[in-house]
Amino acid sequence: MNTQKVIQVNNLTKCFGEKEVLRDCSMTLSRGTIYGLLGMNGAGKTTLFKLLTGLLCPDYGSIEILGSDMLKERDKMLARIGSLIEAPVFYEHLSARKNLELHLSYMDTAGMGAEKALQMVGLTGIGEKAVSAFSLGMRQRLGIARAIVHEPELLVLDEPINGLDPVGIKQMRELFVNLVKEKKTTILFSSHILSETEHIADTVGVLSGGKIVDEADLKELKERKQGSLEDYFFTLMTGGDSAC
Repeated sequence: MNTQKVIQVNNLTKCFGEKEVLRDCSMTLSRGTIYGLLGMNGAGKTTLFKLLTGLLCPDYGSIEILGSDMLKERDKMLARIGSLIEAPVFYEHLSARKNLELHLSYMDTAGMGAEKALQMVGLTGIGEKAVSAFSLGMRQRLGIARAIVHEPELLVLDEPINGLDPVGIKQMRELFVNLVKEKKTTILFSSHILSETEHIADTVGVLSGGKIVDEADLKELKERKQGSLEDYFFTLMTGGDSAC
């Protein structure tokens, strides 16, 4: 098993004014794995993802991505990371294809190409359609296409199945699993849908009180006393004993 560390976070702290959102938060992700980050609303998941992708700077702590210091080498690292954080924003008057081509130009790479990315997220045949005419689900699919089009080594996805119907959720689940299997992509994602997290994640971590309070290997979780991911999560959130 490849244990190369793709994400190594140590003692991250982030405050907004007097509000401390993250406090001494640490986590590690190995190459070719899928890590599901769980937490209540306001736990700091989006803040953590923004720190990992260079959209915010920590007040304290270190972030190493793919062996490089993210705080010192952010610009170089961006081409190796794909992300979807909060609601995706596009050039509304441009087509889906053109939005992806501009992203590839910004990343200075040919990647997999816009048409291939659109096909992979189920948007075949509508690449020339203006984004302004897209539904919420189509926009979410396009956001995922933009995250993968430059063939990054790491995906950081904040609630990637928001706005998708059951068919779309199944398609994205299969996409993520195939990216890991075929490309050895590493995926960090958050979701409020515990059953979906249980379907695809290798490992889950629970963010509470500004830090990762517990982690679980999903293959081992069934052998623990909580049994299901839902029971495991709610035991932690309601003050029960840790699963460790």
